[in-house]
Amino acid sequence: IAGDGALQAALGGFVLVVGAGLAWGVGNIAIKKANVPNGFRLLVWMALVPILPLLLASAAFETGQWEALAGLDWIGVGSVLFAGLVSSLFCYGSWAYLLHRSSPNAVVPFSLLVPVFGLSFGALLLGERLDARVLIGSGVVLAGPLVVGVRSGEHTSGLQSL
Repeated sequence: IAGDGALQAALGGFVLVVGAGLAWGVGNIAIKKANVPNGFRLLVWMALVPILPLLLASAAFETGQWEALAGLDWIGVGSVLFAGLVSSLFCYGSWAYLLHRSSPNAVVPFSLLVPVFGLSFGALLLGERLDARVLIGSGVVLAGPLVVGVRSGEHTSGLQSL
Protein backbone atom coordinates (compact mmCIF):
# COMPACT_ATOMS: atom_id res chain seq x y z
CA ILE A 1 0.00 0.00 0.00
CA ALA A 2 2.84 2.38 0.83
CA GLY A 3 6.54 2.41 0.15
CA ASP A 4 8.86 2.69 -2.82
CA GLY A 5 6.89 0.37 -5.08
CA ALA A 6 9.05 -2.70 -4.40
CA LEU A 7 6.09 -4.48 -2.85
CA GLN A 8 3.72 -4.37 -5.83
CA ALA A 9 0.90 -6.87 -5.67
CA ALA A 10 -2.04 -7.78 -7.81
CA LEU A 11 -5.47 -6.46 -6.96
CA GLY A 12 -6.59 -10.01 -6.17
CA GLY A 13 -3.96 -10.33 -3.45
CA PHE A 14 -4.99 -7.00 -1.96
CA VAL A 15 -8.64 -8.09 -1.93
CA LEU A 16 -7.67 -11.34 -0.20
CA VAL A 17 -5.77 -9.45 2.51
CA VAL A 18 -8.66 -7.06 3.11
CA GLY A 19 -11.08 -10.00 3.12
CA ALA A 20 -8.91 -11.80 5.67
CA GLY A 21 -9.02 -8.74 7.92
CA LEU A 22 -12.78 -8.59 7.55
CA ALA A 23 -13.07 -12.31 8.38
CA TRP A 24 -10.83 -11.80 11.44
CA GLY A 25 -13.07 -8.99 12.67
CA VAL A 26 -16.29 -10.95 12.09
CA GLY A 27 -14.73 -13.99 13.82
CA ASN A 28 -13.78 -11.92 16.87
CA ILE A 29 -17.30 -10.55 17.18
CA ALA A 30 -18.76 -14.06 16.72
CA ILE A 31 -16.52 -15.45 19.47
CA LYS A 32 -17.57 -12.60 21.77
CA LYS A 33 -21.27 -13.06 20.96
CA ALA A 34 -21.02 -16.85 21.48
CA ASN A 35 -20.10 -16.10 25.10
CA VAL A 36 -18.14 -19.34 25.38
CA PRO A 37 -16.37 -19.51 28.77
CA ASN A 38 -13.84 -22.10 27.57
CA GLY A 39 -12.04 -20.89 24.46
CA PHE A 40 -9.99 -24.08 24.20
CA ARG A 41 -13.09 -26.24 23.69
CA LEU A 42 -14.31 -23.86 21.01
CA LEU A 43 -10.94 -24.00 19.24
CA VAL A 44 -10.79 -27.80 19.36
CA TRP A 45 -14.14 -28.01 17.59
CA MET A 46 -13.13 -25.29 15.15
CA ALA A 47 -9.99 -27.30 14.36
CA LEU A 48 -11.77 -30.65 13.98
CA VAL A 49 -14.59 -29.55 11.68
CA PRO A 50 -12.49 -28.51 8.64
CA ILE A 51 -10.23 -31.59 8.54
CA LEU A 52 -12.33 -33.63 6.09
CA PRO A 53 -13.17 -30.77 3.68
CA LEU A 54 -9.52 -29.68 3.61
CA LEU A 55 -8.32 -33.23 2.96
CA LEU A 56 -10.78 -33.50 0.06
CA ALA A 57 -9.72 -30.10 -1.32
CA SER A 58 -6.06 -31.10 -1.07
CA ALA A 59 -6.74 -34.34 -2.92
CA ALA A 60 -8.62 -32.47 -5.63
CA PHE A 61 -6.33 -29.48 -6.20
CA GLU A 62 -2.80 -30.44 -5.09
CA THR A 63 -0.25 -33.05 -6.01
CA GLY A 64 2.77 -34.57 -4.25
CA GLN A 65 1.25 -34.98 -0.80
CA TRP A 66 2.37 -38.60 -0.38
CA GLU A 67 5.92 -37.75 -1.46
CA ALA A 68 6.01 -34.88 1.03
CA LEU A 69 4.80 -37.16 3.83
CA ALA A 70 7.39 -39.80 2.89
CA GLY A 71 10.16 -37.20 3.25
CA LEU A 72 8.91 -35.88 6.58
CA ASP A 73 11.58 -35.67 9.30
CA TRP A 74 11.45 -34.77 13.01
CA ILE A 75 11.86 -31.07 12.27
CA GLY A 76 8.78 -31.23 10.07
CA VAL A 77 6.81 -33.16 12.66
CA GLY A 78 7.88 -30.70 15.36
CA SER A 79 6.93 -27.76 13.17
CA VAL A 80 3.46 -29.17 12.54
CA LEU A 81 2.95 -29.95 16.23
CA PHE A 82 4.13 -26.47 17.24
CA ALA A 83 1.87 -24.81 14.68
CA GLY A 84 -1.08 -26.98 15.67
CA LEU A 85 -0.74 -27.09 19.43
CA VAL A 86 1.06 -23.91 20.44
CA SER A 87 0.15 -21.45 17.72
CA SER A 88 -3.39 -22.60 17.14
CA LEU A 89 -4.80 -24.11 20.31
CA PHE A 90 -2.87 -22.20 22.98
CA CYS A 91 -2.67 -18.79 21.31
CA TYR A 92 -6.16 -18.72 19.82
CA GLY A 93 -7.62 -20.32 22.94
CA SER A 94 -6.06 -17.56 25.01
CA TRP A 95 -7.37 -15.02 22.51
CA ALA A 96 -10.91 -16.43 22.84
CA TYR A 97 -10.53 -16.26 26.63
CA LEU A 98 -9.54 -12.59 26.45
CA LEU A 99 -12.46 -11.83 24.13
CA HIS A 100 -14.80 -13.57 26.58
CA ARG A 101 -13.48 -11.55 29.54
CA SER A 102 -13.07 -8.13 27.89
CA SER A 103 -14.47 -5.87 25.25
CA PRO A 104 -13.18 -6.55 21.71
CA ASN A 105 -12.36 -2.83 21.57
CA ALA A 106 -9.78 -3.41 24.31
CA VAL A 107 -8.40 -6.74 23.06
CA VAL A 108 -8.28 -6.53 19.27
CA PRO A 109 -5.74 -3.67 18.98
CA PHE A 110 -3.16 -5.99 20.54
CA SER A 111 -3.37 -8.18 17.43
CA LEU A 112 -1.40 -5.39 15.75
CA LEU A 113 1.61 -6.60 17.72
CA VAL A 114 1.81 -9.89 15.78
CA PRO A 115 3.81 -8.51 12.81
CA VAL A 116 6.03 -6.46 15.11
CA PHE A 117 6.95 -9.59 17.09
CA GLY A 118 7.43 -11.50 13.82
CA LEU A 119 9.86 -8.87 12.55
CA SER A 120 11.64 -8.72 15.91
CA PHE A 121 12.12 -12.48 16.16
CA GLY A 122 13.20 -12.59 12.51
CA ALA A 123 15.92 -10.08 13.30
CA LEU A 124 16.96 -11.73 16.57
CA LEU A 125 16.81 -15.38 15.54
CA LEU A 126 17.46 -15.28 11.80
CA GLY A 127 19.65 -12.21 11.47
CA GLU A 128 17.24 -10.39 9.16
CA ARG A 129 17.91 -6.69 8.67
CA LEU A 130 15.36 -4.09 9.65
CA ASP A 131 15.68 -0.81 7.77
CA ALA A 132 14.45 2.59 8.91
CA ARG A 133 11.08 2.24 7.13
CA VAL A 134 10.32 -1.03 8.92
CA LEU A 135 11.34 0.40 12.29
CA ILE A 136 9.24 3.54 11.77
CA GLY A 137 6.27 1.44 10.63
CA SER A 138 6.66 -0.81 13.67
CA GLY A 139 6.65 2.27 15.89
CA VAL A 140 3.43 3.49 14.30
CA VAL A 141 1.85 0.06 14.77
CA LEU A 142 2.96 -0.05 18.43
CA ALA A 143 1.24 3.30 18.98
CA GLY A 144 -2.20 1.67 18.44
CA PRO A 145 -2.15 -0.67 21.45
CA LEU A 146 -0.37 2.02 23.45
CA VAL A 147 -3.22 4.46 22.85
CA VAL A 148 -5.76 1.80 23.84
CA GLY A 149 -3.72 0.82 26.90
CA VAL A 150 -3.37 4.32 28.34
CA ARG A 151 -6.83 5.52 27.43
CA SER A 152 -9.11 5.62 30.45
CA GLY A 153 -12.66 4.42 30.28
CA GLU A 154 -14.81 1.32 30.02
CA HIS A 155 -12.90 -0.26 27.13
CA THR A 156 -9.68 -0.90 29.06
CA SER A 157 -11.14 -1.72 32.47
CA GLY A 158 -11.63 -5.38 31.52
CA LEU A 159 -7.99 -5.87 30.63
CA GLN A 160 -6.77 -4.11 33.76
CA SER A 161 -8.50 -6.71 35.93
CA LEU A 162 -6.68 -9.66 34.30
